[in-house]
Amino acid sequence: MEKYDKEFLEYMESKYKITLEKATNGSEMEIIRFALAWDVWKQSKKVCREKLASQ
Repeated sequence: MEKYDKEFLEYMESKYKITLEKATNGSEMEIIRFALAWDVWKQSKKVCREKLASQ
């Protein structure tokens, strides 16, 4: 299993009231929502790092 970023886990819990445990044991929709949010989070972090590096 991939290691999740603490900031991401806190964001998901505060914004969507979903924890990693809930997503893992929850409905298919919760699992998909969590996985999609994680992919978007990683991609946005990558883009931000690249943008800062190119300045």
